[in-house]
Amino acid sequence: MKNTIAPHIKQKANTDKFIIVSMFERLFCAFDFAVVFFFMLYTPALIDISDFLLYNSDIFTKLQKKKGCANMQYYIGIDGGGTKTEAVMADEDCNIIRHITVGPCNPNYIGTEKAANILVGLLKQACTGIVTERDRVFICAGIAGAGNQGKELEKAIKLELPIFDIEIVTDAMLTIYSALADNDGACIICGTGSICYVQYKGQIYRIGGWGYLIDSGGNGYSIGRDVIESALRYYDGREGSKLLYDLINKEIGTQPEKLISDIYSGGKPY
Repeated sequence: MKNTIAPHIKQKANTDKFIIVSMFERLFCAFDFAVVFFFMLYTPALIDISDFLLYNSDIFTKLQKKKGCANMQYYIGIDGGGTKTEAVMADEDCNIIRHITVGPCNPNYIGTEKAANILVGLLKQACTGIVTERDRVFICAGIAGAGNQGKELEKAIKLELPIFDIEIVTDAMLTIYSALADNDGACIICGTGSICYVQYKGQIYRIGGWGYLIDSGGNGYSIGRDVIESALRYYDGREGSKLLYDLINKEIGTQPEKLISDIYSGGKPY
């Protein structure tokens, strides 16, 4: 994805910070972030997680200070949401070693303990056969729903994987730090749920982000639900969309009305 950050932001990075940040740029250029729309004053742009890792080195500064004491150094970036969790791992020469996708790790949806177990399992899978006890592993994880539970997740992971240096923040904060720097603007994330963050005169304001069961602001859950509802309204003869009815039938291989048992088989999600 083409870089959209203003040139003057690049100049803010000092030489030490740019070493680790430039590595993450190359790492995540092969990594497709969730659907993220960034709207900057007078300069609308589309960004991905690589922008954060390239231009916001604040999170990595304290990790970088620990460099130089290991046999090998590895870097892992994680994007975790309510539908899936992706990780990309690179060595100190910027060679991408592994790209792994597992299930969701939003702690609000599955609980902090289960989210931590998923992240630990993901990291073990990434490092098995590569990382030794003498090596150092630097990790930044942007986890949806981690606003109040990030430190708890970090603690649980460090208990299992003490050689790892990990920083967990929300996925929304990754984007606003990376794209805006000190400028005014906003970002919207539309994944399983949706959230908007606005930065104005040094203050950050949150709009939405209350979860897929409550918010209906363009998130994947509500869009999918509305598609099925429209198809079933067509089946009932209450207007609706024949196009969507036929599309569901084509893509899933069965009529929408026959999906109801599967949809509700998991019980109430709350």
